[in-house]
Amino acid sequence: CFLIRHERLRKSYEQFFERFPRMNMPPNGLAFHWHGIDPQGVKMIELEFPATTSTPERRVILEAVYPSRPVVPELLEKAPARFFPFIDRYGQYKHAGWPGKIRNDDDLQRSLKREDAQLAQYPAAPGRSRFGGDLHGPRLKGTGRFRVKKLNGRWFLVDPEGYLFWSAGICFVGRTLASTEVKTRRHFFEDLPATDSAFARFYSRQNRYFNHAQANLFRKYGPDYVSVYQERCLRRVKSWGFNTLGCWSVSPAAHTREKDKVPYTLFIDWPWRFPRPRVNEKLQDVYHPEWKRRLFAEFSEKARLYRNDPWLIGIFVNNELYWGNPNEFVAQLLSHPGRMAGKTRFVHFLKQRLGRIERLNQLLQTSFSGWQQIETGKLPPRVKLTALSHLNEEYYLQMCEDYFRTIREAMDRFFPGVLYLGCRWHGRHANRYVVSVGAKYIDVLSFNHYGDDAGSLPFEPSTLSIDKPFLISEFHFGALDRGVFGVGLNFASDQRHRGERYRLYVESALHRKHCVGAHWFMMADEATAGFNDAENYNCGFLSIADQPYEEFIRQVRMCNYSLYQRLLGRSARRSSH
Repeated sequence: CFLIRHERLRKSYEQFFERFPRMNMPPNGLAFHWHGIDPQGVKMIELEFPATTSTPERRVILEAVYPSRPVVPELLEKAPARFFPFIDRYGQYKHAGWPGKIRNDDDLQRSLKREDAQLAQYPAAPGRSRFGGDLHGPRLKGTGRFRVKKLNGRWFLVDPEGYLFWSAGICFVGRTLASTEVKTRRHFFEDLPATDSAFARFYSRQNRYFNHAQANLFRKYGPDYVSVYQERCLRRVKSWGFNTLGCWSVSPAAHTREKDKVPYTLFIDWPWRFPRPRVNEKLQDVYHPEWKRRLFAEFSEKARLYRNDPWLIGIFVNNELYWGNPNEFVAQLLSHPGRMAGKTRFVHFLKQRLGRIERLNQLLQTSFSGWQQIETGKLPPRVKLTALSHLNEEYYLQMCEDYFRTIREAMDRFFPGVLYLGCRWHGRHANRYVVSVGAKYIDVLSFNHYGDDAGSLPFEPSTLSIDKPFLISEFHFGALDRGVFGVGLNFASDQRHRGERYRLYVESALHRKHCVGAHWFMMADEATAGFNDAENYNCGFLSIADQPYEEFIRQVRMCNYSLYQRLLGRSARRSSH
């Protein structure tokens, strides 16, 4: 599987995207991604093993190197017409077999009984408090809420009863992302249900989309599949050694039984309710007169339901905002035609700093007739803003300050004592400007980090002398051995290797003295033929047919059951999980 820059190289493989539309990763071994290479340009592969002072010489043996699977399915190459349909009635890839593949409805019931035995054998990790904290470690004062505490040079979460807590979580627990477009791709799918059948409820958007995952849950659990599935997912999370429901997980309803409860996070985001225009696709204009009002309304609505719940760890606000850098931010502001609150504010800021428009024209090599032309017009193309870098930086920092301060105000007003978990920075958008400002207001910094381990964050808070805890709010590894064409944002060779990579990642996070948790993205695989946004990743613990990946889970459970021993340096008795 090759990771390829999708926007730049789609044209090189146009025939695949004509044949497999709405799929980020078609069945040809190409995984379109924000980074990667074009395999057509590879001439040579070199492996380097740098010497170190402790091991100046190394002996490396490479053996049993072999291709694990064809890049392109043989049937697709030799008889393309016979390849279609390639998705079976359960939403699985049709032309391959693997352990746990569902062939008929009876298989669903057999797998249910097999998993029941696993859940009974491993109900939860031993040595955990009611909230999933460490029963055998130091116990601090219980406050009835989750909080953070630095102890002996290391940051910890502390559960409501005072036990040290490290947040091992999964995103999208109890939910599925498997709605896939069928109207224009009907030839992809075998035995789609009739739109007037008992499965009609799983169609959406005027029957243009169908959700195989939900249909499978209906087949497996019956008419009450929603509540049965959600309850089962809570049991699974505990059995696998997790203690947190990560972002976008099922709402923790009040009727959840005490024994099934799991600490959870809330997510506040409101793009559809936001005033326009925005600075960019994700970053709101914090100076729009409606922004603060709508933000507070969203907080108020959530507070009525969750404000006093001790199981609430904290709140994420927004996700993967496109912060850019100061020059990019200003360029986006000025590229908006017409008036915009943040743009008007920036123009007034420039006027205060520069005085006359001639000074701006001199710096930018432009010919604006006055400040109003900038405020109501659009920045001409190819104008470089580097001459304004110091002013752009000053304004950008003020915008960041106003954004985080306003959210802190909302947290203190509507959720006093609840942890503010940040905005889930990703990639280069976790820059030194926004992280340093955010750290003044955020209780636990959050990073979506799809690296090989937690020791390779794109921006290290420690370089700014920021002494704040952080958690990894997203990471994962996918493989191609279970009929899914996409590995996601990092890869493994098979399900066993996914578990191994999980363990190495979590161990690296445990070694970070500021890291207080890591959340896997996500609970279940996406649609084989592509979810709404064309993602089709093997990123889950469960297949689209609700089948647990046992080899993966076995390794994850072993890691999670000894999590606190690893964290606090206690010896752990090894056992098979």
